[in-house]
Amino acid sequence: MKAPQSVARSQLGARLKELRECAELSLTEAAQQAKTSTGSLSRVENGQRGLKQGTAERLLDCYGVADSAVRNEVLELIRVDAARRRRPSWWQRHREVLSPTHFDGYLALESSASVIRNYEPLLVPGLLQTREYAHEVISGMRPELRPRQIEQLVEIRMARQEKVLGSGGTDFSALIDEAALLRPVGSPAVMRSQLEWLISVSEKPTTDIRVSAFVLGPHPGLAGPFVIMSFPVATRDVVWVETMKRSLYFEEKEDAELYNELFENLWERALTPDETRLYFKQKIKELQQ
Repeated sequence: MKAPQSVARSQLGARLKELRECAELSLTEAAQQAKTSTGSLSRVENGQRGLKQGTAERLLDCYGVADSAVRNEVLELIRVDAARRRRPSWWQRHREVLSPTHFDGYLALESSASVIRNYEPLLVPGLLQTREYAHEVISGMRPELRPRQIEQLVEIRMARQEKVLGSGGTDFSALIDEAALLRPVGSPAVMRSQLEWLISVSEKPTTDIRVSAFVLGPHPGLAGPFVIMSFPVATRDVVWVETMKRSLYFEEKEDAELYNELFENLWERALTPDETRLYFKQKIKELQQ
């Protein structure tokens, strides 16, 4: 399932369709009045293409929208969508390893999210991995990749971290199952460095890390990892699930509510941030023995 590379675009289409229907205009009537084609307007409403500001303003005029708040909402969605299409150079350089699993779609969502919540039952989340840990994970999970492709994916992971964690503009909550921290990845030195990095990054004001301990027993989260993303100008969250062959997303309200409820339930039952840091320190001591 291909991702909605711009949640703002999808939201824009839904909002314009709602306004058109309130004005009791057909697609053909609206397109004629706004001096665009019916096909183009249909694709806009379905979230399949963007929209220029001038066309949007003509549509708003023919829909009789005088409320400045509504007009600004629509124009802001257009601006956000346009900004999302300007992809960074590192993204373009690594397209060959991103496209097969639609991971470029995930990057588009992640880079525009204001809040990211990630549950990982088996590995340290990608946004928190050290370079050495990431290399071990990618080479172990993707044995079909050539060394150059592995390095590309490691570079992508590091660039993602800089964008999300380095900017301070995204609130990131990571819930890591204890099993992920007991699974050896690479040498003891790699694991020790990874745990030390988790302690360091957990001190950032926009990053919150908690460990879900074994004492919780079985729970629905053991079905697999997931990421929930919230956006500043969109009214709905997007849930992302990555499988062996491809990536899947869910944006229906019921799906988002299900995953949000699951995350909140596990989050409240996990170790506190201070307890989590103490846990990391204990594991570091064990690796040094």
